[in-house]
Amino acid sequence: MILLLSFNQIKLAINFSSSRIPQIKTALVLVIIGGLSGLIIFGVNELTWERIDANIEEQEKAYYRDIFDIDNDFNMFLEVTDLDGELDQEIVIYEADSDGNKIDGVTYGIAYKDIAKNNYGDITVIVGIDLEGNIAKVVIGSNNNTPTFVNKIKTKYLDSFIGQDISDYNVDTFTGASYTYGSVTNAIMLASDYYLENGGDE
Repeated sequence: MILLLSFNQIKLAINFSSSRIPQIKTALVLVIIGGLSGLIIFGVNELTWERIDANIEEQEKAYYRDIFDIDNDFNMFLEVTDLDGELDQEIVIYEADSDGNKIDGVTYGIAYKDIAKNNYGDITVIVGIDLEGNIAKVVIGSNNNTPTFVNKIKTKYLDSFIGQDISDYNVDTFTGASYTYGSVTNAIMLASDYYLENGGDE
């Protein structure tokens, strides 16, 4: 009787296990699919971030090509230093070889980046200084200030800074877009102070 019960229990266990095999297979398939999906998503994210970083770098270089009138055929190397004060970054623009490596001694100029807030929102201003210590150009980068005010500053006022001595420059006293223009002139002042204090004019 005991043996009969044991046999029946074993039989039931085998039948139960057999009935569970399709479910186990399905679970394994789902686990494999989930794992592969995770790997694919991870790979796509990695590629996407690389592309985003590359696009950001190209946009940065486009600013400096514009500021220093650098031809697209020339390779460029950016030496970026994060600053501790109100200015965010100092960027030294060098020529690069065909592999993208810096060529020492071949410098286009220095730029200072100020990422600030005003009453209109965030705004990035880049001040370029040429090798003679003159303002090469001032550009407004990414921002969420009022577009009409930004366009007005870009088209009517920024070019007036070109060629001015960074140690002795003039600003317009009234533009009708005071917050945006104030961010621009503040960035120039900060760039001037940092450049002169750190021997940039030597």
